[in-house]
Amino acid sequence: MRYGRIKASKAHKVSVCHTPDGSLVATIIGAKIPDTTAMKRGRKYVCQENPMIAALPDGLMKDAVIEIKCPTKAKTKDSYLKNCRNVRHMYATGVKKCYFCVADSNFEETKNVDIILVT
Repeated sequence: MRYGRIKASKAHKVSVCHTPDGSLVATIIGAKIPDTTAMKRGRKYVCQENPMIAALPDGLMKDAVIEIKCPTKAKTKDSYLKNCRNVRHMYATGVKKCYFCVADSNFEETKNVDIILVT
C-alpha cells in the first residue's frame, strides 16, 4: 500500500513543490499510480522509526543500499546528486552507506559507470 507514505522519490519533490493544484498531495494520499516493471520487481522498505517514510532501493546489501541511474543527458547526473534520494534510502532501510552508481550518458560508447560512496 502506498497511501500516506512519502517515499524517497517523492521527498525531494515535496520539499520543492510550489504548485497549488494538489496533484502531488493526491499521489501521496492514494491517487492511482501505475506500477512500472521496476516497481513491481523491487521491494519496499518502510522506515521503522518513521513509517511515513518508505524507499525502493535498486539493491540492498548487509550494510549499504545500491542506487543505479542511467541518465540520457550529462546534466541529469547533477540533479541525481542534488535530490538526496540516496540518503532517504539509507534512512528507510537503516543502513549507513549507499553505493550510488551513475552510468555515463554515452554508456553504450564509453562503458563508464561512476560509483560514488555516500556515507
